[in-house]
Amino acid sequence: MLRRGDIIQLAGRECIVTMVNESRARAFPTELRQVEVTTSAGRHITFAAKLRPFDISPNSEVPVLRHAGETTAEAFMKRKGKEAYEPRT
Repeated sequence: MLRRGDIIQLAGRECIVTMVNESRARAFPTELRQVEVTTSAGRHITFAAKLRPFDISPNSEVPVLRHAGETTAEAFMKRKGKEAYEPRT
């Protein structure tokens, strides 16, 4: 079972588990993802996508790279998590 503060690997990216209950675990990617798009006019645009949380089963069989601890999860939420949790406009 996943624990708060676990650093997991999912889809080739490191993610930190910030919340766990009996039905879900919330995880955030630890690094910004670079996105490249080409417009219909042929312009190439590159930008850093916002961190978005996702929910997985707390019993998921994902590789746990290390346990960083609950204080690390709290610090992550204060530093990066707030910007990722803002509602979309």
